[in-house]
Amino acid sequence: MTPINDVFMLSIDSKLDYETLREICATGHSRVPVYEEVEVPTSGVIEARNKAGSGIATLPSSDVKEGDGKTMMVKRIVGIFLVKQVGDLVTRPNRHMP
Repeated sequence: MTPINDVFMLSIDSKLDYETLREICATGHSRVPVYEEVEVPTSGVIEARNKAGSGIATLPSSDVKEGDGKTMMVKRIVGIFLVKQVGDLVTRPNRHMP
């Protein structure tokens, strides 16, 4: 399993232009997570390590303590971008043009 810090993801604010499509195709994956950055209280964040012990992901905790006032930005997955036949469009864009 790929550590969360090494996963190729797209921001929900990303512009889906030619360069972004080339980047997506270069990964070789058929699904790309789409995230948005959200602000969460630091007292309500836990750290999780993958089985290999490399990479740390911050996850919201259910025991949030109010009143701390400290927050941090974390990535929340909002969807998955499915890649289907995009590679052909990116590598030979004029082929599909009228």
